[in-house]
Amino acid sequence: MKITVALYAGLKARALAPQGASEFDLDIPEGSKIGDIIKLLDLPDDEVANIFVDRSIKDREFIVKDGQRVAFFPLIAGG
Repeated sequence: MKITVALYAGLKARALAPQGASEFDLDIPEGSKIGDIIKLLDLPDDEVANIFVDRSIKDREFIVKDGQRVAFFPLIAGG
């Protein structure tokens, strides 16, 4: 099945993404959890702070469905 992945801030440079793209389509096996996608993209697990699926926050155990958009955000600090 196919999903859209969006990577924000420093995660874009850290992932196995096509030519450093910040948003791209990805084929994943049916029944994949968000945690599986983090591993597939080789994202540093401790750097992924917030995950949104179609604009709703989800955890790593959420099972992604065909056609959904999954966005990964790192920890963000401000001053």
